[in-house]
Amino acid sequence: GPFLMPSLIRQLGGLDIELLEGDQRRLTESLISGETEIAVIYDNDLDERFDWQALSVLKPYVLMAEDHPMARQAEILPTELAAEPMVLLDAPPSSAYFTGILEAQGVEPLIAHRSASFEMVRGMVAHGLGYTLLCTKPASSMSYDGLPLVALPLAGDHALSQIVLAWRKGHALSSAAQRFAQKCREKFARA
Repeated sequence: GPFLMPSLIRQLGGLDIELLEGDQRRLTESLISGETEIAVIYDNDLDERFDWQALSVLKPYVLMAEDHPMARQAEILPTELAAEPMVLLDAPPSSAYFTGILEAQGVEPLIAHRSASFEMVRGMVAHGLGYTLLCTKPASSMSYDGLPLVALPLAGDHALSQIVLAWRKGHALSSAAQRFAQKCREKFARA
């Protein structure tokens, strides 16, 4: 959200947008109830009540503090993480997705800390409290509170995640929602 929505809102100019932030559960509920018309969410556990369009495929990566002993590797094998403390992004469906990636490789993650806040997870990782798995596209250089972070590919074949536009099945989108959807497609096509 913080990497995508501010620039989209600015590009939409005079379009009156009421932004609803929340985890996957909250956004799904808002679509079902009609509180929101369209949402940018992950495709994980998206049910059949929605139509959706893929915007981007995301691959999991490992985020760790720059001074972590594995931070200079080209990639990280899931088995290398078995004895390392994990800081889990504990927001459904992310928590099950990330632990499932490791478990599919025979690794039982050693969860040291949990947070539903992306920023809290990044902060804990930056302060050396463990690694985390994420799927958002990492910036070329990252830091948190002045502490450098390193994003490394997670080696192997893993279930991929997608960012999608979702709306209630059979619901005709308003012209504002259609304009928002078009701007989302343009933004992800450039990325």
